[in-house]
Amino acid sequence: MQVPFKFGLEYATPPEKIDLAQTLVKEILESLEGVRFDRVHFINLADSSLEFEVVYWVLSSEYNVYADIHHTLLKRMIGAFAANGLAFAFPTRTIVVAKEP
Repeated sequence: MQVPFKFGLEYATPPEKIDLAQTLVKEILESLEGVRFDRVHFINLADSSLEFEVVYWVLSSEYNVYADIHHTLLKRMIGAFAANGLAFAFPTRTIVVAKEP
């Protein structure tokens, strides 16, 4: 089964860390059994994040196999990103208030 999902990094992420995030996700997926890596790309400058799209294949049609693999992937991403100074984005909004003259 094909598994597409997205995640976002903070806008303060330096450009060289964008490539690192891509590499880390690829390495994690390639280390998992029962998975075929397809792609990971920086795809969008979203409202509150630098958005990435990940696609991989689970080589089983059983939902529990997929759920276990995805659980492991996300958990390893959290650890690898934290260890490498990468922060996941969450919705934020900056409001600029103009002073009246």
